[in-house]
Amino acid sequence: QFISNLGNIEYVGKSLSLTQNIKNLGNVKYVGEELTLSDNIESLSNLESIGGGLSLKSNIKDLGKLKKVGFLQINACDENFSLGSLEQIDGDLQILNFSIDIDFGNLKTIGGKLDAINTKITDLKNLESVGNDFLINGSKIKKFENLKTIGGNADFSNNFCSSTQNIETILGSIKFLNSRIIEFPNLNKIGGTIEFRGSYFKSFGNVKYIGGSLNFADSKIEELGDLEYVGGYVSFKGSKVKTLNKLKKIVGFANFDGSEVEDLGDLQTIGGNVYLSITKIKSLGKLNYVGGMVMMNKNNYKGLEGNYDTISEQLKK
Repeated sequence: QFISNLGNIEYVGKSLSLTQNIKNLGNVKYVGEELTLSDNIESLSNLESIGGGLSLKSNIKDLGKLKKVGFLQINACDENFSLGSLEQIDGDLQILNFSIDIDFGNLKTIGGKLDAINTKITDLKNLESVGNDFLINGSKIKKFENLKTIGGNADFSNNFCSSTQNIETILGSIKFLNSRIIEFPNLNKIGGTIEFRGSYFKSFGNVKYIGGSLNFADSKIEELGDLEYVGGYVSFKGSKVKTLNKLKKIVGFANFDGSEVEDLGDLQTIGGNVYLSITKIKSLGKLNYVGGMVMMNKNNYKGLEGNYDTISEQLKK
């Protein structure tokens, strides 16, 4: 004979695994580690917190009073499923049900990654921060108006949102393959690199800091906006950028060969080599430090302000 209910139990310090006979959690409010549900579960009843993880494989309609969980994996759920009162996921949220538009309810924080690849979700509603990777490539997600911080990489490939909306910080790298994003209205910091292949945006807007490298060969970028710092190398070949505007520092090498760049703007420092053999640049402007070699063609630089030998020695000091 199997137990069919959990009686008056409110607290489970370790893991809880339910048999097929149990259809709800009764009075249980807290599970310290993982919760394993049967396929017959109908309700989480009074459950408020799960210290470990929860993997959904039943046609449950919502998470009831649950407000916090260690990690959440959704394999199967009701077609009208909602995260309900859930506000915090300490680890990852992985959605493996690709056939329904899951309601994100009151969810505000994901401490790990959001994996919503190829899902039919359309709105992230109240979500404010994702601690690790933000993977919405191939999904139907169009709205994430309250999201401000992504702690890892962001993949917007094959997605239909038109901008990064209110996101202020992405600490990892970004992919835009075949995305519809054309602007960064509030984004000011990108910690990694940007893959421009298949992207449509033309300006960095308010972005001031990029921690990785920039290769503009496959981009449609026309101007750098408020960009001030690049933590890796920059290759301008193939871009339509003509002036560097407020850009002050490039930590790696800078390649201007075959580019449209005419004005170095506020650029002062290049940490690696600088390639100036075949360019439209007529003045080095405020540039006063190059950490590597200065690759210049004497014959092509008779019109450059200053003397070739003097400039080369000065920039290498």
